Amino acid sequence: MTMLHCNKSFSKMTTTITEYGGYIPPKRTASKSAARVFPQPLFVSPISHTGSEDRQPATNLYFSELWPLFYLLKLLGVFPYYVSSSGKLAFKLMSMTTLYATASTTVTTVGSILTIIQKYSKLSAEKMKFEDAIVQINLFGGFFFIAILPFVYYTETRKRIQFINRWGIFQEEFRRVTGKTVDLGLGRRARFFVVMSLHFSVFGVISLGVLVGGFSWWQYCISGLFETMLLLMPAVWYLTCRGLIRAAKALGNEVEQNLLHHGFRHTDALVQFKFLWLHLSKLTQDAGRSMGFTYGVFTLFCFGGLVVSSYGYFVSGIILITQGLAFTAFFFSTILYVQCTFAQLATEEVGSKFQDRVQIILEKYPLISGTQEEIHRFLAMICSNPPVINFCGFVDINRGLITSLMSQTLTYLIVMTQINKN
Repeated sequence: MTMLHCNKSFSKMTTTITEYGGYIPPKRTASKSAARVFPQPLFVSPISHTGSEDRQPATNLYFSELWPLFYLLKLLGVFPYYVSSSGKLAFKLMSMTTLYATASTTVTTVGSILTIIQKYSKLSAEKMKFEDAIVQINLFGGFFFIAILPFVYYTETRKRIQFINRWGIFQEEFRRVTGKTVDLGLGRRARFFVVMSLHFSVFGVISLGVLVGGFSWWQYCISGLFETMLLLMPAVWYLTCRGLIRAAKALGNEVEQNLLHHGFRHTDALVQFKFLWLHLSKLTQDAGRSMGFTYGVFTLFCFGGLVVSSYGYFVSGIILITQGLAFTAFFFSTILYVQCTFAQLATEEVGSKFQDRVQIILEKYPLISGTQEEIHRFLAMICSNPPVINFCGFVDINRGLITSLMSQTLTYLIVMTQINKN
């Protein structure tokens, strides 16, 4: 009876542990009574865990909210991802998605190169007005950018996919520590940018036909792709930086609320928040590392277009065709401003502003000595791990960059104007 009672108790404990996903190793006893009580071995399949970089939550809010943008990029053939059975993004070289992207970008690249050759031959053979030549140079730049865009974008496809998956890991850890989800609030803006990019491409194609003309239907299609990418790329950057800002604010609110309600009597909670911030800081830096080369080339293209368009507008005066140059210059300068400003805002919100919030908590609320020491360690960690967004480690993206670009633009305009007068 005693043996049977023990076996029943062990059976209840086994059932309880099994319900929580535990793993019960096989018993090493050869007892016949045990064999009668457990006619089948107690094997529960262990939960398979991969490395921390491969874990994926059930729902990646960053991806799900920006899904319209990512899916449109996939349709355009520049972002060949797929969602695996585990729910995370992946890239496979030998897949239908990659095959479609390769075929699409090959056609686009070949068409862009043929257009550049055709327009260059026409430009060199005919005498054009100055403003018409400036417009043609802008068109060369646009078609050249579309020709090299797939090669630039594909070099960072895997890094971009890893960055999106790391967002899911951060959100999973945030939910585990706080019991809440991060409210990024990006879904409505993402849908707005998709609609705007499609309307902008139609507007750009119509404007091209009215102001320039002389294109075939397939060249207008390539031009529409270029106009769409002009709005999609800044949109992805802006929404990513905004998501980082919202995540930093949510984390700061949770730290303050936990202090008010619980006072961090147990420093383990503060340690969890500390490592959660460290993950967010790394995610902020990865935003530049995963997209730095693509957006570095895009920034150079926008800067070149800004210089050429501004020069053409100031030299030619106010006529119909130069209004397009003025709009182009304004559009490129807006893109550069948005990229630099929101990168700095994200860096400040995750770094210096978050540090200020923790410092205010330390000064405002009475804390026990152990909690004070842990908060001092928290502040020291923020100082030693400053989140910085840059182009793959080469150039920091902040308002200093936009100031430098505007200064260089003014310098080029003065030099080219003097050369034109002489």
